[in-house]
Amino acid sequence: MMGWTEKMDRKRIDNGIANMARRKPRNIKGFTLAETLLAVLILLLVSVIVATGMPAATNAYNKVILGANAKVMLSTAITALHDEIGTAWRVETVTGDNTRIRYFNAGTGAKSELSLDDGKAIQVQDYIPLNNEDEDELIHSGTAKIVDPHHLVPDDSSEMYVTYESIGYNNGIVTITGLKVCKKTDNKVLAQFAGENGVNTIFTIRVVSKDAIEAGT
Repeated sequence: MMGWTEKMDRKRIDNGIANMARRKPRNIKGFTLAETLLAVLILLLVSVIVATGMPAATNAYNKVILGANAKVMLSTAITALHDEIGTAWRVETVTGDNTRIRYFNAGTGAKSELSLDDGKAIQVQDYIPLNNEDEDELIHSGTAKIVDPHHLVPDDSSEMYVTYESIGYNNGIVTITGLKVCKKTDNKVLAQFAGENGVNTIFTIRVVSKDAIEAGT
């Protein structure tokens, strides 16, 4: 037979089980169909806004990058022009063509011509003298080795090119007007030489030439 203590313990256990059975389960509620549809609609709206804004943001970013690269290309062209022409000698213009100058390249000794190619990019054409050719026969000669022209600023993989409107030479000064960087697809100007004051668009190079040195000027 069960003792009094055991009976009391048994009674407590039975009462606890009965109370647990009478407890109502917690009301666990999920999303309704309307709430789910509303969440999907909001997600779709956000996706549309993002998809619409991304191309505009990408275009703006590309324009900034293209503009920065154009400024770098223009600076590179200015340096290259100084290097190419700044120490040349026997510089001469071409009659009837204000986009060409001819000179002797101090670095290579080649007879060279600076001009614009069919795409209006600045190019350099070298003519290497052969058989101790006389320097006086400037540029064109039947005994000169013609080297393939090359762009002043390499742009094989670029969307841009460097060009100018005209070039001339007088009294030791090469004058270039309209020096600029353009986009290849539509020829849009991306960067243009504007001088120190931001207004003067004429770019000049003082030629420290062999002729000037020999003349003592």
